[in-house]
Amino acid sequence: MIKTNIDLLVDRLSKRFKRFDFDDRETKQRLTRIALLLGNQTKINIRRQGIVDTSNLFNSIQSKVTSNSDSAVITFGSYGTRYAALHEYGGVFTDRMRRAMFASFNARGKKPKKGKDIIQGGHFRARPYIRPSIIQQRRSIIKILREI
Repeated sequence: MIKTNIDLLVDRLSKRFKRFDFDDRETKQRLTRIALLLGNQTKINIRRQGIVDTSNLFNSIQSKVTSNSDSAVITFGSYGTRYAALHEYGGVFTDRMRRAMFASFNARGKKPKKGKDIIQGGHFRARPYIRPSIIQQRRSIIKILREI
């Protein structure tokens, strides 16, 4: 199995923090900073990708930290938006989806943007906005973890 940069980072951090107390107030604050960094970078990526139409995807971005004395989990992503995975990973664009999209545009009095080549041959092109956030903020994450 080939490990990605994210997998290697997780492995490296897991080995380092086996003996660490995550329940400390200062540690939670720093982990919350990481969560906010990732959430904000994800919102920046949505704007850069031009995915903002109704702002539902943008407003669905959430981040939080849960921890106890043994571990900490930083969770961030799109919650409550059905099409978030389609933007992140791409996929098959069905006729039903096309009708729904055009109905949505018509209801709002807008026209779909042309020239972005988002839909080609029945496939919706992936426009990742969550996964790149981790890579883009990697140095900041490592710096904050070193402070801990």
